[in-house]
Amino acid sequence: MRGVTSPDSSHPSPQFSPAREREPGGAPRYGHAIDLGCGTGLMGAALGARVGTLTGVDIAPAMLALARRKGLYARLVEAGIEDFLAGEPAASADLCVAADVFIYLGPLATVLSGMTRVLRPDGRAAFTVQSHDGDGVVLGPDGRYAHADAYLAAAAEAAGFGDLAIRSAVVRRENGADVPGRTVIAVKRSASTGVEAA
Repeated sequence: MRGVTSPDSSHPSPQFSPAREREPGGAPRYGHAIDLGCGTGLMGAALGARVGTLTGVDIAPAMLALARRKGLYARLVEAGIEDFLAGEPAASADLCVAADVFIYLGPLATVLSGMTRVLRPDGRAAFTVQSHDGDGVVLGPDGRYAHADAYLAAAAEAAGFGDLAIRSAVVRRENGADVPGRTVIAVKRSASTGVEAA
């Protein structure tokens, strides 16, 4: 089992564009969202009332205990994210988010395929990664993985995502310095409809 948790000491307060979208009239934009590697619930707080129900997943019981105190999650699950996704019902979620989590994963094929499986048609995945200018996936001296843009595009398309947007971002501040990365937003489609990079 591969477990992932997010160290909230360096965890960003991410504001993915799906987290900001709402339907006219104030109804939740997403009926059911899954927060992978939820940590203490920073992403849950960012999503707020923009989702109907929110499930949080983390491998660390201490993190889940802190998240539970915030009262944001309808369900909190102690599990590795890949195992959790494999056990969830297919087409049961509208949004999957993973903020500052994939830095602990190398190849993303399994987790992206798992996200595609649990998302409903036109459901969205939103996640951050550390980036690098080379090819594929590299393990940095800090023990965290960085993913190249071309790798992200290929992996997302292979997993069944389209309408892919990859944008430059500061994914966190660490020791007073910005850590460069990407925010990635992808829509579950039957076929990819292109990649937008910025």
